[in-house]
Amino acid sequence: TIAENRWSDCQAFGELAISPLLSVLNDETEAIQISVITTLGELGLKAQDAVVPILNKLFDKNTTIVLKKTCIEAIGLIPTKITVIGLLKALQTLSEDLQDLALEKLNNIDEKQKLAGLIYALEVDFDSVIQPKTNLTIGKILKGDENTKFKIAAIETLGKLGSVDAINILLSTMNQENEKLVIACINALSNHKQLNVISAIVEKLKDEKNSIKKEAIKSLGKLQAETAVDELVKLLPSRQKKKTFGLINISKISNFFEADLVGNILDALQQIGTPEAEQAIDSWNSENK
Repeated sequence: TIAENRWSDCQAFGELAISPLLSVLNDETEAIQISVITTLGELGLKAQDAVVPILNKLFDKNTTIVLKKTCIEAIGLIPTKITVIGLLKALQTLSEDLQDLALEKLNNIDEKQKLAGLIYALEVDFDSVIQPKTNLTIGKILKGDENTKFKIAAIETLGKLGSVDAINILLSTMNQENEKLVIACINALSNHKQLNVISAIVEKLKDEKNSIKKEAIKSLGKLQAETAVDELVKLLPSRQKKKTFGLINISKISNFFEADLVGNILDALQQIGTPEAEQAIDSWNSENK
């Protein structure tokens, strides 16, 4: 057929053939689509312009599983920032076997390029990059909470990388206003026991939002952060504060302090397990019998 002949010609011309290859990408014959996408992948970074069209094909609801696998295989060979974003979206939205393949391809991307992609993922709206707004037939623009979900996936990936650069990105991201992303950053950092990480999480104990404060408390316990003991103890309501609010026990701390936060603090102190932490627990328990 004409399409098959064009594809054969494209293979021979390599980089010069990217535009002709893209023109055949939506051929009605799936075998030709697979061949085109495979060839684009084999061209590597020379085929950067093909990443978005291939991702659009990947996330098209009418694309078959076989073709979706071909798309993931191909973009894994074209490691751009947008590739990283596309693979993150695949990890959140596709079937389990496709997620496994996407994770494999994401893990195979060079760390420097992966970091660039993850930083980009934290800065942009996913679908405004992957699916141009001029092509709304492919899918709707993500809602805010969906976009946040993908950014959380980027944060989790940074946490797993654990390199100095990845940790610095997380520390920077932790200072933004989006509550869910701050919590995700704290959680992602909870496996990294560097002093600058602990200091940054301790700062979050001062946050006005109890959800952020709670995540910081839990992470400090997980990190067994001995340097955080004093700050954790300061958060426990004193006898004087209890008297002011007419409180009788932990379950009635209500407006002044969430009861489960007290429980989290005591748990964190127990995990830290230093003599000072144990003494603080004993003192609290004796005062609140």
